[in-house]
Amino acid sequence: MPLASACDLRVASDDTKIGIPVARTLGNCLSAKTYALLVSRFGASLLLDIVVRARLISAAEAQAAGFLSEVRPAAELDAVVADLVRTVSSHAPLTMWATRESLRRIRNANLPADEDILATVYGSADFATGVRSFLAKERPTWTGR
Repeated sequence: MPLASACDLRVASDDTKIGIPVARTLGNCLSAKTYALLVSRFGASLLLDIVVRARLISAAEAQAAGFLSEVRPAAELDAVVADLVRTVSSHAPLTMWATRESLRRIRNANLPADEDILATVYGSADFATGVRSFLAKERPTWTGR
């Protein structure tokens, strides 16, 4: 989901599931910049629910939240995306750039420093356990350290 959130427009098939299950898989976290991007796409309450519960949401729920621009049957996706590309590529590039850049600046304004958060999580025994367990296809036992 963090990768998809970096896209300006998101189209998915109606059977798509979206989530960030790091709380039950690797035990890692995202940067403040990535969280800010995701909050701008989902809102803070829904994003917190998705991450803390390691919940996967349906394409319909993601569209209702504003994360997905369009949801269609898988058989229609190629045509929908081709039409989207034709439409967007016919618009004024500087207008689109200015809009995207302004929104990026608003979203990133006053982001807190997060190096300490990232170092704590990625340097933890829990993260090492999460990676080992993930590779071994086992469920990790978290210690909070």
